Amino acid sequence: MMLKYVNMHYLNWCNGGVVNKFIKYNQNKNLERLRENVKKNLNKRDTLFYAIFFKDKHIGNIKCERINFKKSFAHLDILIGDKKFKKKGAEFEIIDKVCDELFYSYNISKVFSDVVKKNIEVLNLYLKAGFVIIKSNNSKTHLMCRNFFINKIVLGTAQLGSNYGIANKTGKILIKDIKKIKQLALKEGMITVETAQAYKNSEKILGNVNFNKFNLISKIKKIDKNNIKNLKNLIKNSVKKSLKKMKIKKIYAFLFHNSENLLSKNGKEIFNALNMLKKNGTIENIGVAVYNVSELETLSKKYKFDIISIPFNLLDRRFEKSKVVRKLKKQNVKFYARSVFLQGLLLMKSDKMSKYFKKWKKTFNSLENYSKKNHISKFHMCLNFALSSKLIDKVVVGVNNFNQFRQIINYRLNHKKIYLPRFKNVNYKIINPNLWKI
Repeated sequence: MMLKYVNMHYLNWCNGGVVNKFIKYNQNKNLERLRENVKKNLNKRDTLFYAIFFKDKHIGNIKCERINFKKSFAHLDILIGDKKFKKKGAEFEIIDKVCDELFYSYNISKVFSDVVKKNIEVLNLYLKAGFVIIKSNNSKTHLMCRNFFINKIVLGTAQLGSNYGIANKTGKILIKDIKKIKQLALKEGMITVETAQAYKNSEKILGNVNFNKFNLISKIKKIDKNNIKNLKNLIKNSVKKSLKKMKIKKIYAFLFHNSENLLSKNGKEIFNALNMLKKNGTIENIGVAVYNVSELETLSKKYKFDIISIPFNLLDRRFEKSKVVRKLKKQNVKFYARSVFLQGLLLMKSDKMSKYFKKWKKTFNSLENYSKKNHISKFHMCLNFALSSKLIDKVVVGVNNFNQFRQIINYRLNHKKIYLPRFKNVNYKIINPNLWKI
């Protein structure tokens, strides 16, 4: 922010309209006082003050203040002064980029903002940008928070309906644990939960435990080739059943569980049927779970997705250098990482693994040796790798019980660069659970 931009144009923003209504300290300032205030902010060690431009035109400011580098948090305020650029989506994009700058460049974990309750427009803006309300001051303000780590976590629920996971020794999650998970997730600001029609009664459990305050994601079952008549109604009724089970009227996202149906001769008809539900507001986002890069390349030429779920972990880094991934990121497609623990396999000791994995003992031993040498647990290595990746927007993690979930919540990401081992030419039979012979 440069003092030359503190002019009458800027002063008029501060003394009028929404700013005058909701930001009291900006009232009745003259140009001299305004310049002095900006100058003070520019000299503060705990403040970052940015001017926002469209081409060469100054349209607003964003300020990060009360930055506490020791405790890793900051406070953020944004002002779009030029009326032409209000409600154009610019605020959301700017907040998102500044938060990323704080997270990745300044090692900040939490960003706070005080929002006046009556300022619904700004409140919705922060909610859209991934902030959650953590505290309300009587009837006046909301304290909003965006947590770098928590906001990136999605709770996977395969364990609600089955004994999912190679390392799962306790079976399905107990209902009492699910309730405790829900309470802790809401308290910490984790807002996204993923389930699927194929996860037996997991959708019903989420409904019974009342997860309707979360951004819910489900995945549609593969459609039987022998049951493809009237696809529009078939998919409509399938989604309707899922929403009824979860006790919600609309859903954050619906994903295709795999690409098989989409790559069939009826693929476009199936996609369009789900897309119609997006257009009428029943579904906010459409996505697909893919298993390899070539599959993604084929699908991206045929369909436009909002979310793509990919396998992504220390051993499976096939998507990192993909050109199609970079292309889709520029189109604002969101990438969700799954299998970050590879069903728990990456957390197991090599001597506790099934005989099937003995032939790759060298790979798993090197992982353990790196963990011991660098004094970082394999759990932290796996989470850090996925959460620190700029490629990944969300990380899906499953848990077998409340204690495991609490362990994830209590984890505090060190997003300084950690040089993790890069395993070359990892056998596909390790990273693809569908090929495991155990």
